[in-house]
Amino acid sequence: MNSLMEFQQLLQDRLGFDPQRISLVSLRSIVDERMREHKSRNLAAYCRQVADDSHEMAILVERLVTPETWFFRHYSSFQALRTPLLSLYQKYSREGRSIRLLSLGCSTGEEAYSLAIYLSHIGIAKTDYQTHALDVSERAIRIARNGLYNASSLRSDVHRQYLGTAILQSGTHYQVAADVMSRVRFFQRDVLSDKDMSDIGNYDIIFCRNLLIYFSPKYQEQVLRQVALHLNPGGLLVVSPSEAWLVSRFLQLSTVAPGIPVFCYLQSAQLDDNELIPTAASAKPKKILSSQRHSTSSGKPPSSSKKEVAELPAYRQEEDDLAQGAEAMANGEMLLAEQCFRRHLYVNPGSIESLQLMEQLFLTQGRLQDAAHCAMRRERVDQYQQAGRFNDAG
Repeated sequence: MNSLMEFQQLLQDRLGFDPQRISLVSLRSIVDERMREHKSRNLAAYCRQVADDSHEMAILVERLVTPETWFFRHYSSFQALRTPLLSLYQKYSREGRSIRLLSLGCSTGEEAYSLAIYLSHIGIAKTDYQTHALDVSERAIRIARNGLYNASSLRSDVHRQYLGTAILQSGTHYQVAADVMSRVRFFQRDVLSDKDMSDIGNYDIIFCRNLLIYFSPKYQEQVLRQVALHLNPGGLLVVSPSEAWLVSRFLQLSTVAPGIPVFCYLQSAQLDDNELIPTAASAKPKKILSSQRHSTSSGKPPSSSKKEVAELPAYRQEEDDLAQGAEAMANGEMLLAEQCFRRHLYVNPGSIESLQLMEQLFLTQGRLQDAAHCAMRRERVDQYQQAGRFNDAG
């Protein structure tokens, strides 16, 4: 077998990575770089080394996967949480409980800090919520704990209202204020590991955005069921626009607001012995037993009034194009999907999500040259982000 294909298979077996998401060109470049650093000339021998050395595997993955994230990304999702969060805040205040939030696949921490900043913005005291953030990458967690970012992490205009208070400029970089940093705890965990996830407890709101796109369908389902296992009944799951169709495919959850990828999880009145339903906020998660879907027959999701929905910021057309394209591709409507992705790329030429989805579409259709073009374009975006995106200070 080709050794690069062995690497692809290894990444899928160990980490659930979708082989179609891993460009052979990019993989070869990163593997060659690591082999030079090890002064190794034997590709097969290096593959065996990665298989036997978890630290080397982590380094390879960190160089291969370039997360694209920034403060208040898809801000409409935050706004959609305002009413449910305030309702939960009032309820938990009477009961002496704290709201629990989780950023899963938190990358370098911008999302988790955005959550903490937003909760303070809507008037929830820092003593009344807990924000946890998990990622498999040691390097990403280190950057997140430092809380120091460059300008690419602040590409949303939303952050401007927090400059000088929650986010402080430090030369050419930006430092998250100490008060905000104290409200978020970061942990290195693997979402596919039952052992890593066994002690984190349950949450009222889970952000799982731009994580599922890296996994093969088998592991996408496993991640979503792991999420459901740790989501309180009535809790909310937030995904990216391009991943909303995956939630509908694997779980039966209800949307909170039209056009916004925020889903409500309802506990079923009658449970099968093998279903994955958390039983209480303090209950320990149960082991995944089957691939049966959740039932949501017990009630209706909390809905926003017409006034509340109207107050939400307009959902950007390019986000809608991405979500519509992903759904169309899942339904086999390839022409519509391609049109949606092309519209999205016209507005966002550096969108890794759209390039990944369109590459997968072309591979499905056997359009290998078009798929290779998407892969090369995505690699150029990766290179640009690696050049200016991360900062390892501290």
